Amino acid sequence: MRIHLYTICWNERTLLPYFLRHYEQFCEAIIVYDNGSNDESTEIVAAHRLCELRHVDSRGEYDESVLMQIKGNAWKESRGIADWVISCDVDELLYHPDMMGFLSECRESGVTVPIPSGFQMVATMLPQNTGQIYDGIRNGFPDPAYSKRVIFNPTAIREINYGPGCHHARPEGDVRQLADPALKLLHFKFLGLDYLTARYAEMHQRQSKYNREREFGIQYSWDPQRIADAFAWYEQQAVPIDLNA
Repeated sequence: MRIHLYTICWNERTLLPYFLRHYEQFCEAIIVYDNGSNDESTEIVAAHRLCELRHVDSRGEYDESVLMQIKGNAWKESRGIADWVISCDVDELLYHPDMMGFLSECRESGVTVPIPSGFQMVATMLPQNTGQIYDGIRNGFPDPAYSKRVIFNPTAIREINYGPGCHHARPEGDVRQLADPALKLLHFKFLGLDYLTARYAEMHQRQSKYNREREFGIQYSWDPQRIADAFAWYEQQAVPIDLNA
């Protein structure tokens, strides 16, 4: 089973080690498009045995038009090579207790687009462990916005047609979808109020005119109190997630 992963990175030194430790368990290749990081992200990627570091220039801005172009097309080079491709963000971990067994069953039954159940994960502080991030952070809650089509058969799918943030997709080709609750997409953004507030401020500074005009990433413009209120709400909703269910 050959699985290729494609992602875009900007200043993800905190999450990259967890991202890579997770996906190296079942991916053959991890292609990282760096969007102008000025922390240690590129060094972390370059040092990893499975990673190929590429660069994408969006004029120092966070611009969905550029990112959607990459997410919608980069995976096509894996056609005829990989059995599956994953197109996700660094804060998104696709999880199944038996990933390879599950994907083998999907291939045997003709499924080309497995659909994960999305979860917002919540923690009061950044992870401290050196293993898998979900070993230390297990609280979260279901979030349909993160039931994203991040994994699919690159030979069967002609176009994935992602929308902004890839929260929606209109796959074309031999599209046979399967929603399985055991397949989860874990989103790690709410990792303590300090981290969330700082990250939103950084992203707000990078917002492109294209994004602002369409209100993409509007949450990054929230004031600190609104961010704190949102974090408190998420924290209140979070419950332990059974990763084996």
